[in-house]
Amino acid sequence: MLLVHFLIGWGGLIVGGIYGLVQGFAALLRAIDELFYRFRDYAVYEVIDTPKPRPGATAIFLASYSVEEIAAKLGRTSASTISSLKRLKRNGKAIETLSGGWYSNDAATPDAKILLR
Repeated sequence: MLLVHFLIGWGGLIVGGIYGLVQGFAALLRAIDELFYRFRDYAVYEVIDTPKPRPGATAIFLASYSVEEIAAKLGRTSASTISSLKRLKRNGKAIETLSGGWYSNDAATPDAKILLR
């Protein structure tokens, strides 16, 4: 009975308010991530998702893009490009190679090998 009185009174209002703030903050962070992906990261993703032929190869294998190549294609600074790549990596959409190159996680599938004509 005491719990019911607590939930009906100020205590319930406080608990509900805290719960609403936490859920609202989480939704806000998800919305910000979606906006960053839509307006900043998607262009970087499109570049690294495009297969890049290695010189002298008869098929396209995973040749990674450097940060400078991506920044030059998009006309952005290296710092901005690195930030986008880190967000894409955190979301599982980009893979960083040991040499510092980048390619799309989707390009890592067996379909990434395309014969050149």
